[in-house]
Amino acid sequence: MIDCRILQGTEVLAKRRGFKEQTPTQSILQRWLREEHDIHINMIYEASIGSLKLYSGNVCGYKNVNVGFKDEYEHILEEALVIGLKFIKKVKY
Repeated sequence: MIDCRILQGTEVLAKRRGFKEQTPTQSILQRWLREEHDIHINMIYEASIGSLKLYSGNVCGYKNVNVGFKDEYEHILEEALVIGLKFIKKVKY
């Protein structure tokens, strides 16, 4: 896994949710989701499947998401981060 900078659209969404990192990377955002919002991203990565699980201790639940075929782990992680950021709205409000 390469620690990639998050995409611009992900960064905009993250800032709307309160993320204030100057040089945001996927791993920093993933850690922030876990530590600040109790949102955990558990990825089961197989190039042909590309599935992941998001869960939050705040709501005692989880959401399975099938993101379809992606060629790289980082692409799936980016999508998971966006879904996690959207999950904050459900947790917080």
